Amino acid sequence: MSETIKMRIPSDLADLLINEGYATPTRGRRSSLWALDGDFLGNATTVLALLQAPQTVAYLAKAIRKLADRARGEDTTSSPSLSVEATGPSGQIRFSGEASVEEIERLLRQTILAQPADRQEVRDTSGTG
Repeated sequence: MSETIKMRIPSDLADLLINEGYATPTRGRRSSLWALDGDFLGNATTVLALLQAPQTVAYLAKAIRKLADRARGEDTTSSPSLSVEATGPSGQIRFSGEASVEEIERLLRQTILAQPADRQEVRDTSGTG
């Protein structure tokens, strides 16, 4: 069985992850190391056990892109500036809701799935872009 991490995540994303089998609901306090939030996501959050696997991050990136597109489509008065913030063992990143699925996946992978040994590499990569 793959390992999981406890993560605080907006409920609309949590529901998608749970329904697809990438996470399970959990109780207890969340680790301060892992969190995901976005200004276009719902305010309600939940703590879940996120399957720590590449396919989870790929699905999560697609779900974020889909929810960003939906939020943009519901705002008929302007083109909102959408952003997502992820916190993991390698630090914190913020990226635009305009990012492609591939960019979102890469950034989430560097932040959420990075191991302590990967920290220096992630720091070097994020400092150049």
